[in-house]
Amino acid sequence: TVIAPGVTEIGDKAFMYCTVLEKVQFSDELHTIGKDSFNACKNLKTIGVSGEKITTLGEGAFAGTIIDSFVFSDELTEIPEGCFKETSLTSIIIPESVTVIGANAFLNCKNLESVVLSDNLKTIGKSAFRYCESLNSIDFPESLVKIEAYAFEMCEKLSGEIRLEKNLVY
Repeated sequence: TVIAPGVTEIGDKAFMYCTVLEKVQFSDELHTIGKDSFNACKNLKTIGVSGEKITTLGEGAFAGTIIDSFVFSDELTEIPEGCFKETSLTSIIIPESVTVIGANAFLNCKNLESVVLSDNLKTIGKSAFRYCESLNSIDFPESLVKIEAYAFEMCEKLSGEIRLEKNLVY
């Protein structure tokens, strides 16, 4: 367990490959989590801080962890490349402030069943939800203009009606 009261920023690769780390507890003042900060912390399940204050997430920040939930800040504008790749997330709600979901952002999140997208989302990056085998439904907002290659490849449980708007590039 890491307990860090008063910390406002976690630097790039700060805890990368801390394989026995199971829980982190930060203050409500935390606003930035750097690139690969917790990448490959394969036993990290609990983030003891509300993501509601985190305004900047780095690429790969939580990739390879077993976190199963995360609450996003209403000030976050992008979910960067590989940020939650290969995690145990089961559902996510993308806040209205997010306009871009980066490449591989949720790649191989095999437990991810439910995704609620922002009404202001413009781009879903390459392989963003690739291999999310449990994902069973998704509603695309009218604001969406681009879905990049392989974004939903191997999402075998996606079913029902998928409505794509006329201004969408895919």
